[in-house]
Amino acid sequence: MRQTRARCVARGERQRWGAELAWLVGPFGLRAEYITDQSDLERTTGAGALPARPVESRLDLDGWYVMGSYWLTGEDDLYNKRPQVKAPLAPWSEEGGWGAVEVAVRYSEAHFDEDVFTSGLADSRVSSSEVNQWAGGANWWFNPFTKLTVDFYHNHFDDGVILDGVRERDESLIVTRFQIDF
Repeated sequence: MRQTRARCVARGERQRWGAELAWLVGPFGLRAEYITDQSDLERTTGAGALPARPVESRLDLDGWYVMGSYWLTGEDDLYNKRPQVKAPLAPWSEEGGWGAVEVAVRYSEAHFDEDVFTSGLADSRVSSSEVNQWAGGANWWFNPFTKLTVDFYHNHFDDGVILDGVRERDESLIVTRFQIDF
């Protein structure tokens, strides 16, 4: 029997709003944000010889974070701007330096309305309606356009999620990234 996948698209009204705060003093930064979203969705169902039929749902979600950061090398924390690296990486030069180092920690939460499961948009057997995350990391800026990032994340899923066939409530991971901005 041939099966088709359900397809979900935004249809109808969508309301999204958020608020962001930032307090930046010299090398120290404190940021926080809250966002909420209410979207009308339409999911088509049908498998094999059964005709596809639309199922309408309303999905509510909200999330927030708070983050603190500090520049160990003394650069000023700037709002939505590249850092002004005081000593760009150039160890082979007498005037060069080792770049700039920023460390940060963050706590965040995201919540989905239980309707995400009752409407069939997600499967409660493998997904969770809430996740809480602790994160910490370091950014090594070689210059204002190039950086190496190392981050640690610890996620806690309220209802647990299926990872490699096993229900887990917690996962931890390390993510690295080398970025060139041009």
